[in-house]
Amino acid sequence: QVLETVGSGASSVVKVARHLGTGKVVALKYLNMMGDAATREQAITELKVLYDCRCDHLVDFFDAFYDDGSLIIALQLMRASLEDCFAALRAAAGHSGTEPAAAALQEQMLQAKGHGGQPGVHGADGVAP
Repeated sequence: QVLETVGSGASSVVKVARHLGTGKVVALKYLNMMGDAATREQAITELKVLYDCRCDHLVDFFDAFYDDGSLIIALQLMRASLEDCFAALRAAAGHSGTEPAAAALQEQMLQAKGHGGQPGVHGADGVAP
């Protein structure tokens, strides 16, 4: 049961839904598979990563299915923005700077990617050199 739309981008829409069997509230990410080949490839890559990268540092991935031209990915609902994450990291660190907060967030991303935050594995933007 879809409850509301909470966001949209160039190739996807995210909706909040309730699973009728369990009552659990989840996020449903609708990826348009009727677009160009690059958009379809990006959607398939995202799905492969979600299946392969189950990790404590990422939202929970429940399932994915295809319906009416869209790949629909069921994920743990997170009611927070990137700014909320930075604010929480700054508060935990006891300062107001954004660079240490960004570094802490990148560390979590590297942990999620399985690299353990090893120096030299990725550049400052999180992309392999």
